[in-house]
Amino acid sequence: MAEGWGVSGWGGILTVGGGGGGGGPGPTIVNFSPPEGTPIQSGTPLEFDLLFTNPLVAIEISVLYRDTGSTEIVYNAGGFSANFAPTGGFYGSERQDIVGGWHFILRRRAGWPMSPSIVANGSDNTGNAVTIP
Repeated sequence: MAEGWGVSGWGGILTVGGGGGGGGPGPTIVNFSPPEGTPIQSGTPLEFDLLFTNPLVAIEISVLYRDTGSTEIVYNAGGFSANFAPTGGFYGSERQDIVGGWHFILRRRAGWPMSPSIVANGSDNTGNAVTIP
């Protein structure tokens, strides 16, 4: 049975891809808000920090709707995709510079159709994959 948005918790972060790496700690995703599993409304922003020591060479953030298996790209080197970009009267998603990385605030133009999971794919310039500690 599909869970509707606003009645189930969001699914947290999944990581894929990357490499074997070396040269210090790899990129990590931390500081989730609201905490994973918290019930969300369609307009609830999802926030997290992507911390990295070495420069990123690739990063792509997507959302996965587990109930349907469908995905949407949220952010890559080109910026935020259409459903997440700030345009017109829509405030949109944000990537803010913080000490040691970026803070993401994800807002979807039409709201979350159901509870999403965040998928991060990428690595730094030494081949370390994005991870969750």
